[in-house]
Order: sequence, then structure tokens, then C-alpha cells
Amino acid sequence: MISRNILAATLTAAAITLAGCHSSSSNDSSPTVNANTEPQTACTPTTTFSEAAPPPIEHVFVIVLENKSFEEVYGAASVAEYLRGTVVPTGQLLTQFYGTSHASTGNYISMLGGQAPNPASHGDCAIFAQWTPFNPVQPVLDFGQANGAGCLYPNNFPTLVDEMDLHNLIFNTQLSWRGWMEDMELELEGEARANGRPADNTCVGPALNELDGTNGSDTREQYAARHNPFLFYRSIIGQAETAEEFQRCDNNVIDLRVGSPAQQLPGLKVALQSRATTPNYNLIVPDNCHNAHDSATQCEGTSGGPGGLLEADRFLNEWVPPIVNSPAFREAGMLVILFDEANFGQGDPQEDYAACCGQELQGGLKHRGADPGLNGLLGAGGGRFGAVVLSPFTQAGQENDTPYNHYSMLRTIENLFGLNKIHFDPTDGVSVQERMAQLRSADAGTRQAAIDALTPEPDTQPYIGYAGLPPSEGMVAFGGDVYNCQPAQ
Repeated sequence: MISRNILAATLTAAAITLAGCHSSSSNDSSPTVNANTEPQTACTPTTTFSEAAPPPIEHVFVIVLENKSFEEVYGAASVAEYLRGTVVPTGQLLTQFYGTSHASTGNYISMLGGQAPNPASHGDCAIFAQWTPFNPVQPVLDFGQANGAGCLYPNNFPTLVDEMDLHNLIFNTQLSWRGWMEDMELELEGEARANGRPADNTCVGPALNELDGTNGSDTREQYAARHNPFLFYRSIIGQAETAEEFQRCDNNVIDLRVGSPAQQLPGLKVALQSRATTPNYNLIVPDNCHNAHDSATQCEGTSGGPGGLLEADRFLNEWVPPIVNSPAFREAGMLVILFDEANFGQGDPQEDYAACCGQELQGGLKHRGADPGLNGLLGAGGGRFGAVVLSPFTQAGQENDTPYNHYSMLRTIENLFGLNKIHFDPTDGVSVQERMAQLRSADAGTRQAAIDALTPEPDTQPYIGYAGLPPSEGMVAFGGDVYNCQPAQ
């Protein structure tokens, strides 16, 4: 349900164009985007859009911050003055947005591939563990869930970006994607190559079955591989042994600020200068000082900033203006600012371990996708932290108490890009790479067989993993509650 006019709805994106202070972390060779743009044109309220018929949004930006509960961020005592005072009034505040687990890594895996946490991801994948099936006879459970434990999911479990690339091959579309990882280039320059990775691999992560050595703050950078979900799916990095297998990751998962010099790809601020160079899906992951994860003490010798939520607020003050003033956003975009999980152990346990959308505890038993680790004993999910949606198709100054989580966000993006027209079934036992090769085949029969295999059955929920839970269990994507605005032409 939406509560209207909780803030002055006449506030527009003009407020966001106020000059933001730049963070003092990683080197940023990108030009500054001019934030002095005209106010966003007022829209006409509408009930035209729905989950089944979303607006024509072409560019999605998701900024993921870390480990804060709703009251910390949006309550009266919050230090996030820019987020609360400038960003929230220009968009819609989703008050009931939940994480899917504790700790961080399970949430990132859920938001990209719809997989529930497992004991390894619950431990933040401190060791980049090979996948171990629990039952080789039944490697796939209901709703495409991988039946096992580990950090690197087998290559027959698809992700959002795999669906985008498959959609391109079937329908001749040009959907594009980027993971924007702050400080990844600095990590690449400052660290020895992980054992077993090819010499020209630039998508930085740990070696298989080795300790993750990228765990955040040092005197140079604060990149953390455990917050980079693209590394956890073999559908993206293959067997992680050759440069060819890493190519998709190297070409699409790059540094937020400087891009990838090796791949001759620019950072986000350059990409935002035109619609043609702005990817359709943009997952923006700040470093561990800019995402509110690390404290002032941890950040003192690196970013030089205050750490925590205050430094994350400054990051938003730098990056929200160039996004919302970019041609891609202004014409057909959506920005979602969310957290991976609530700040568990710091506040109300019932709030910080809570879940929604089919994960709730029922009859004392954990339900679908509930956290399997020790934290799961306290609650089924990753707690409530809320989110903010900004879009030309969303009215400003509203609150929305519809429950959403990372699976809901995945389902939302699948709907926006038409990915619900295809469905990759992990039980087929065919890898994502094999399906792509079949779709590229010059043999018409091979290609058609692949298309048939990817065509959803009637009356199914054609979504990835737990994004495909039925609405009767509380799983819904954004609909007319969020898309309630028709921009002026």
C-alpha cells in the first residue's frame, strides 16, 4: 500500500542535481558530469502499468550498500542526510525491503541468480570453495535451487545476465550489462595474481578453494570479491582456467571509476554521457568504505573518510547526480538504492533477521530459501533495510509498504527486459555456455532445439530460482504500486 504525500511531492530531481562532495578514495580519471540540469518534468499519475505490463524502462541502475537496518538509515537519528533529505523526497521509499540471508555473500548471489544461501555463502565465502552436491542423484531442487554447498555454482544454474545474453541470441536484441566494482582496478594493480588464474584476467577474484585475499580495506584499496556476485557462477566464468573462459567477466565486470584499461572500457561517468554507451543493467558496488561496511578506524588509512553510513552518504552524493541526470535515466531509467542485509546483532533481532515473500518461518520451520546458517536460527532472512526507487515512471514523495526482497528485485528486472519470455531449466543438465553455442549454430535444427528448450511452459513462473516463487507465497515484482507515473512527452 502506498502512502501519498508523505513528503512534498513537488520536490523533483532538481534537488539531486545539487553538487555532491567527491569522496577521497580511489583515483578517478573520469570527467565530472555536469549536475546543473533542469528540473525533472512533472508526471501524470497513472494506473496503466502492472507487474505483467511494466513501463518501457530500458536502463536499470542498482546501488548496493552494506549492513544497515531501516531505522539506522531512514530514522530521525540517521546521519545519511543526503539520502534522507534529498534522494528520498524525489523517489519512492520502499519501507519493507528485506535481505535474503546473513552474511553478505548470500545476498549478492540471490540478487543475481535467485539462489538461496548455503553454508559456504553464509560464511561469506572466506574460502572460494568448489561446489559440493548434497545428492548427486538430485542436483536440482524445486525452483531451480542448487542442491549442495559451495561458492562457485555449477554452469547449469543461470543468472540475470546469462538470460540477457540468451535473449539477445534468440530475439536479436542488444541488451547489455555491467558490474561496476569500485577499486577493482586498484586491487588488480596492487595484488599478486591469484594462483591458477590466467595472466590477462582482469575480473579480480580468489583462486578456487583458496582463501579470499581481497577482503576489504588496506592502505591502497577496499575492493572485496565477496561483494562481486559475478564471480560465483560458472555460467559467467566457466571453469575459471583460461582467458577465453574469463572473457565475459573481464569484458563486463570492471572498475566503477576507471573502467578497464586492459579492455579499453571507460568508467561509469564516461559511459553515462550517452544512452548508446550506458548499459541496460548496471550493478554498482562501492568499496568497503563507501558502502557503509567499514568503520572510521578501518577507513582512516585508506579513503581518509569517516567510514560507515556517513561515508556511504557522501558516495551517494557523488554518484546519484550523474546517474539521474544522464540521458539514459532521464528518458527511460530506474535507480534503486538498497542494502545487502540489515545490521544484524545491533538492533531488534525480530527486525534484523526478518524475511518476506515466501521466506518466513512457518510453524517453527524455516520456509523456502531461509538462511541455513546459525543466523537462520534467529530468523529466516537478512532483515529489513528498505530501499529507494527513482524513475521518471515513479511519483516522488511516497512511501510503499509492499514487501520486497532481492528475489523480487531480480524478478522485476526480468520483467522489464522481457526475460520472462525465456526460461533456462537447470534440470536439463545443459550448461549456459552450451546453450549459447547451440543458439549461435549455423545448423537451423540445432538452433531451433535450443530455442524450444528455452521456451517457458504454459502456466509456469518463468523466473530464475526463487524469483519464480508464486504470488500466493508473497513473491511479486514491482507493479503499479511503484510504476505509478506517466512522464510528460
